[in-house]
Amino acid sequence: MSRVRVAVFAACAALSLVTVPARAADNAPPARETLALVGFTILPMTDDGEPLREHVLLVSDGRIARLAPANEVEIPSTARVIDGAGQWLMPGLVEMHGHLPGNSGGGSSFADDVLFLYLANGVTSVRGMLGDPAQLLLRDAIAAGERAGPRLFVGSPPLHGGLGLSVERAAALVADYAAAGYDHLKVHEGLSPDVFAAIASAAEQHDLAFGGHVADAVGLWTAVDAGQSTVDHMDNVLLELLPPEHAGGVATPHQLVEHVDLERLPELAQRLAESGAAVVPTQALWVTLNGGASGTSLRARLSEVRFMPTAMVDQWEAQVNAQAAAVGAEVGAAYSVLRDVALAGLAEADVPVLLGTDSPQLFSVPGFSMHREIQVLRAAGLSAEAILDAGTSAVSRFYGESYAAGQLLPGLRADLLLLDGDPRADLAVLERPLAVIADGRVWSRERLDVGLQEIERRHAG
Repeated sequence: MSRVRVAVFAACAALSLVTVPARAADNAPPARETLALVGFTILPMTDDGEPLREHVLLVSDGRIARLAPANEVEIPSTARVIDGAGQWLMPGLVEMHGHLPGNSGGGSSFADDVLFLYLANGVTSVRGMLGDPAQLLLRDAIAAGERAGPRLFVGSPPLHGGLGLSVERAAALVADYAAAGYDHLKVHEGLSPDVFAAIASAAEQHDLAFGGHVADAVGLWTAVDAGQSTVDHMDNVLLELLPPEHAGGVATPHQLVEHVDLERLPELAQRLAESGAAVVPTQALWVTLNGGASGTSLRARLSEVRFMPTAMVDQWEAQVNAQAAAVGAEVGAAYSVLRDVALAGLAEADVPVLLGTDSPQLFSVPGFSMHREIQVLRAAGLSAEAILDAGTSAVSRFYGESYAAGQLLPGLRADLLLLDGDPRADLAVLERPLAVIADGRVWSRERLDVGLQEIERRHAG
């Protein structure tokens, strides 16, 4: 494995190394309601993208029942009317690379905190990328309305080189994960080409999508040509920009920055766009790892760490301090420029870009990390419209018709954000939604704040 990404590989397992406290709090979600949302400017995130004014959106049984001009809608007498005069309405955000906790533990667990932090930040769906069987129970309990949280798409336990897989064992694991009910497969570092090919073949046989890391020995093009649905993180994109004499990879971020040939970017971006694979950049995390800032400074600057267990944040600080010392501020600045150019090039070539953050790990706090990622993508030159698309309707296109969310249309899930301004003009309005509606369940700002205060109180000191 290239040492450029060793820190990320280690961090992916770090969540299980920390003992976290149980939560003793009411975790019952709000009941579904029949709702009439009136007075809002509605951003449906459909193809034409035009805001709708003087419309009414009706919600029933967790779905959008109707969206039409106000003078054409009869509001049911049983509906709770939410007046949004001067406010905006859009689909909920999707975290496409989350590391969900594995403790299903009734109603009292760290998992409850993670799920709540997503909701409090407007995240109504999460694609889990570090799976275990307990997460299947979480997914089903949330879907049944028995537990609070965003909708979950649960990935399998990671398939990686450290498992010592044979071709036969890899195929058997895929079959086991399909039978267990995982929504997709997580592929990771260290896979050999023959084992990866066995995983891809078995995934097709069992109708399971697979995505995640690109193993160095496999390579970007072999991965996407075999049907890998997402390229998570930008490391293999950047490694593919190395000239032929460095095609075997590099050992340090400094060497990567030194040798990358950006003239290769347009051809790479075009080929990646034609492959159909999506990219989940997780660049806020990579800024943490390769930006040169110390863990101590990040801990002081990122106020959202107060919602995480102290022991976990201590571990993050130590790991990032070590990484920052190895990278250095100068290389970190150069890496940031390279990252921005590469991201902009992918977006310009219409490579599907999806929001994802690798939370919770290394100062990537669930929910809050989405807003950090949005800031990084904006700094890279992506438009506000492209970023909003990456967190909503692009996910709908990625999953297809069965996803039934990501846009505001009749028949789709009632996963909504109520905002105090136009997110196209100011993405920061996403950071504190006035309310979050998930599966037709209304989380008021007051209830979200009370929950955040409770989590902070338990981790204080």
